Amino acid sequence: MANIVDLPTGFVVGTIDSPQYMLRRPEIINPDLVPNHFRAFCENLLSNVQAPAPVQWSVIPDAIVEGPGLVYDRDMNLIRESIHETSERDIDIFTWSVSENIRTGSIPRREGVTLLCEKAGIGNYGHWLVEMLPIIHLMLPEIFRWGWKIRLPAASAEMTAVMETSLELLGIPKSKIAIRVAGPEVYERLVIVTGLTLHGQFYSPRVIETAEFLSDKIRPGPPTDIWVTRSKSSRKLLCEEDVVTALAKKNWTIVDPSQMTLRHQIAVFKGARRIAGVTGAGLTNLVFAPRGASIISFMPSQMPDIFYWVLSNLKEHQYREIRCPEAAELAVTGNWDTPIEMDVASVLQYVE
Repeated sequence: MANIVDLPTGFVVGTIDSPQYMLRRPEIINPDLVPNHFRAFCENLLSNVQAPAPVQWSVIPDAIVEGPGLVYDRDMNLIRESIHETSERDIDIFTWSVSENIRTGSIPRREGVTLLCEKAGIGNYGHWLVEMLPIIHLMLPEIFRWGWKIRLPAASAEMTAVMETSLELLGIPKSKIAIRVAGPEVYERLVIVTGLTLHGQFYSPRVIETAEFLSDKIRPGPPTDIWVTRSKSSRKLLCEEDVVTALAKKNWTIVDPSQMTLRHQIAVFKGARRIAGVTGAGLTNLVFAPRGASIISFMPSQMPDIFYWVLSNLKEHQYREIRCPEAAELAVTGNWDTPIEMDVASVLQYVE
């Protein structure tokens, strides 16, 4: 069982300010479907200015990293700020792994300074783009000044290509990348950044600076209206095939971001006038859309997510969220990764 501790203040090396901002009230269709506790959470966000928040970077000597970026100090205490969405069961498994490898003396060591860019869920495109990549962008001066390495997760071929392309756009050479290997590793000095995001609760305006830094390097595609398809995913509109057919006749561009390179995604979404689709990783590309674009997000009724609303707010988009009931025969209480229902005529009405 892990002994979890807060990140010691003595490890903090530097602080970067995150600007304050105010959330605008989103347009929500079918608000009665939103869970009461989530509605109260959103109302609290709306009634309070998001105050300036310090983004801190800390250096942990002889840090041990295991699993999805879990960080242990040299005394094997688990740093709370590295846990993110890791389950208690997984924490126990990775803690046992660290303990066992220490016992057998088989932990490899990486010398120098390494920036941690890994967390639970990092295989998700949106998590990488909004939660991890901005860490690297923010730390660029230090990376180049002091020759830091960057620890990245082992990922699918598609996700690895996205990570490599985004780092290339930031000007990071492959020689600075240290891909995670199986099992724990010891880092002579590990840098972790805190305060930039807190998944599902807070996203700093700094994350938009990163998206705009990337998009500035890509020529925009032609002005267009975009439907982001999720036809191959479990969370999708049951009527999506008919919706896609109808929108294509209206000259909408139908895109499947999972089949596109990062450069292509940036170019297409940079030319967007309207973006619509069921919430998912591909919709995160709204961060590349120009200010003033319209975002129409179809969301399962039970999904407690402020991700797209906040990002659209920071980009000064017009944001509309349509809450949809989960398909009755497939619905599971508390599960929002299921098909959702809405008739084609209503979908077309809401996207126009």
